[in-house]
Amino acid sequence: MKILFIDLTTSLESFQDLENKGRGGMVSSLYILPNVLSQLGHECYVMSDAKSCGETINGVRWINESQYDWLDKQSFDFMVLNRQLYGDAFSWIKSKHRVLWVHDMVHGGWITKPEIAKMLSATVFMSQYSVETWKAYYKTIGRHFVIPNGVDKELFKPLNKTTTSMIYFSAPNRGLEYLPMIFHSVKEKIPDVSCIAFSNMKSLHPNESGESDKFEWIYQLVRDSGIVLHDVIDQKSLSTFIGASGLMIKPSDYAETCSNSTLQSLSCGTPVITSKVGADKEWVQDKYNGRICDHILNDGPLFILEMCRAIIDTLSNDREHERMIKNAPKTKNLFTWQEIGEKWNRMLNRVY
Repeated sequence: MKILFIDLTTSLESFQDLENKGRGGMVSSLYILPNVLSQLGHECYVMSDAKSCGETINGVRWINESQYDWLDKQSFDFMVLNRQLYGDAFSWIKSKHRVLWVHDMVHGGWITKPEIAKMLSATVFMSQYSVETWKAYYKTIGRHFVIPNGVDKELFKPLNKTTTSMIYFSAPNRGLEYLPMIFHSVKEKIPDVSCIAFSNMKSLHPNESGESDKFEWIYQLVRDSGIVLHDVIDQKSLSTFIGASGLMIKPSDYAETCSNSTLQSLSCGTPVITSKVGADKEWVQDKYNGRICDHILNDGPLFILEMCRAIIDTLSNDREHERMIKNAPKTKNLFTWQEIGEKWNRMLNRVY
């Protein structure tokens, strides 16, 4: 099938940036999935706002607005709209089917004209949480499928661990400011605990760089606490840090629909300490492959206290911690990208 993916919010200089730079999960998956579908025999294109375009090693062609004249002459079997409908869902582009690929919590801005949603043949959600919240917001979400993101299990795999090491790798608005308080409290009970963080709003989400300055005080707070803070790095380098960590800490109140950081941590055999906010609870089972805190950040010190206790209890119980480490890669619904490509392939054939 001939498939066109569309995302005009990547802020990429070149599509090849995704091969050697850290970016958010939505843009990373936009690079990976078309490559996987291309390997399955589909003819895939990605229309984006990247300034420099070209073709991937798997034959996926990246184009931008300079090639609108070429697009106007094409006809596609599927158009996959990444995150939103962009007003009229590019009604001028000829495509037999349109599919919305939902990455975020429900938001009125993703579908500004509800009548345009009637053009959709299907919507792909990444979790049941995403389905439930969208159903609660809109009267109907039509035909839909649940297909999460995948993970490169050959890259994200368990390594020799320093069990008392903790890692945070996400945007700073996922609870980075609470990390110093948590780290200080845990260190009082477990003196040899360490923590490393990879976080930078401007690097992860350049299109939101206008907000980046407001996080500077958080970065300094983290550095002053003794936590080693780095800018985001490429996926290959990051995987070595995750694989060697004893715990992934996620003190977030951001309702993610499918967190790549959670999937990658579990694949690395790194238990995840998180909250019940969002979709993490569909992968993380309390005391099986991590801990789920019942309280949330709106509960104030109760959340911080519960998270600290969960971390201390886990690091103080070698047997339980080791069991979580072994269970993490066995997590249900933790799929490779090849398996996710097959799920998309079956979905496309059913809709077609």
